[in-house]
Amino acid sequence: MANFDIRNNEIFSANKEDGAKRIIFMGTGDFALPILNVLIADKKNTKVIGAITKPDAKVGRGRSHDRDVQSNPIKETVLSNGIHLWQPNKLDEDLHKELSELKPDLLVVVSYGKILPASYVKIAKHGAINIHASILPKYRGASPIQNTLINGETETGITIIQINEGLDTGPMLAQAKVPIQDKDNTARLSEILATLGANTMLKLLPDYFAGKIEPREQDHANATLCELISRGDGHVVWLSTTKEIVNRHRGLMHWPGLYTNWHNDHSITRVKIYDILPYTGTYDYKNLAAGTTFLTEQKEFCVRTQDTAIMIGSLQREGKTKQDVFAFISGNPTIVGTQLL
Repeated sequence: MANFDIRNNEIFSANKEDGAKRIIFMGTGDFALPILNVLIADKKNTKVIGAITKPDAKVGRGRSHDRDVQSNPIKETVLSNGIHLWQPNKLDEDLHKELSELKPDLLVVVSYGKILPASYVKIAKHGAINIHASILPKYRGASPIQNTLINGETETGITIIQINEGLDTGPMLAQAKVPIQDKDNTARLSEILATLGANTMLKLLPDYFAGKIEPREQDHANATLCELISRGDGHVVWLSTTKEIVNRHRGLMHWPGLYTNWHNDHSITRVKIYDILPYTGTYDYKNLAAGTTFLTEQKEFCVRTQDTAIMIGSLQREGKTKQDVFAFISGNPTIVGTQLL
């Protein structure tokens, strides 16, 4: 396995030469995009002859024909570069036959969203590789970046593996690591790791095609698995520590965000909370129960946690627009001094 320590955000490039390997790319979403762009630009080593991404998805509420189609950055990039695109509902035998006839040298899979059938791994001469956003074997599965932040890790990275029939269980070809900073959230860390993955892959491929990389088995006994993030993961448990709540906020900031329940006027209202920071002021909150809100002399809106307190900058009642804390309290003054659930 190759070990890389790439900490800059510059993506390598190469001049066009003959002998480029034929690549079929499989990916969906923003994390996959920098890696696709590198493969397209690296005309010395690679030629993307086709790409597979998930079908267009409709977003929003209401009837299907009234909802907007979500933009797919992979689709847009592929079509703008004149590359053949597939958006199958499933990876079936017909698509397998069509891909096999193209005689690709390698399948590159990045955040595609579906497990690759065993028969697809054999389509390409050099098999299929995956760029995964964690230091495997930790955080196998669908949401490694979110779970890395939620769990308060101080280091993360990417791992390039050969795909086998398991979920992120294939032998490792390369790893690269980066420290996690306090300001990192899911969006920022995803961008850093995508660039890291692109750079690492580009350095790896020449040796991989030449047979110079010795795959290394993962330490399966120390593997951890992370599940898909659900909307319910955003519910704040106020008996958690301040650090745990802040880390959850960092991990779920993009989606679904954090929310709490407020018992208001004999009904329970869901309130989303934004712009969370540890409270470091002098207000005496020690005798308050976890989840109790308070307003400091400096008009800072805070909530008691298990150990200290957090300060909130913006709130949003369910079905309403997001407001800064002053506007929200002006319209909802009884939220001060209540216990959130």
